[in-house]
Amino acid sequence: MKSKRARLRKPARVTSSRWVAYGMAGAATAIGTTTAEAEIHYSGAVNVLVSFGEKTFPLSNGAILWFDHFQSNTDYTSAKFAVRSAPVSNGWQADLPFRHQYVPENLTRKQPISTRDFRSGIGILATSPFCNGFEFCQHGVAFVGFKFNTGGGTQYGWVRLKMRGDDIPPKNSFYVVDYAWADAGERIRAGQTDSRSQDEAAVSPSGSLGLLALGKTGLELWRAQRSSPVTGK
Repeated sequence: MKSKRARLRKPARVTSSRWVAYGMAGAATAIGTTTAEAEIHYSGAVNVLVSFGEKTFPLSNGAILWFDHFQSNTDYTSAKFAVRSAPVSNGWQADLPFRHQYVPENLTRKQPISTRDFRSGIGILATSPFCNGFEFCQHGVAFVGFKFNTGGGTQYGWVRLKMRGDDIPPKNSFYVVDYAWADAGERIRAGQTDSRSQDEAAVSPSGSLGLLALGKTGLELWRAQRSSPVTGK
């Protein structure tokens, strides 16, 4: 006859979110995958005013972002941008509003950086008193995309600017608000500050297939994962 104490003992419960964590680790081992080492590097809030001069901001391995604001005695102003000092290649995402002149493209938030054309050298963001064709002439927040290669592969990134336009003197001065860039092989969108979280990866097609590769156990973990509050953010 079992003792009363033994009858009252209940098996330990493991939450569904913990099962998800165990399952992800097990799935990675079972199908021979490893965690990705590539990441996105985020500057944090910078908020540096570029006015009557140039400013530079560091990237990886000596590459830099270069910005310049210029105003002449005749009230002509310009805002410029370049990626510099990467030994293999430097460039900014470009648009072609003129027949023979590319300019930096004003990106929308979440737009992929690696698509479309890139150009190198100095890109004109805005000018005054005439700014037709340039894409950073208006007051407000804007994104510029860039790429660079220091020898380990092409890396993509973005910069968030706050343009003063013609509303606030000196005209076409601007703030560098923040910026980010990804390691080679890592995709990035305008405004993205970090890589996909583990929770997002868990519900991706590859993550689901990894769990299902474990058979019945993986299927149960996959179901627990879908109902877990951890992945329901």
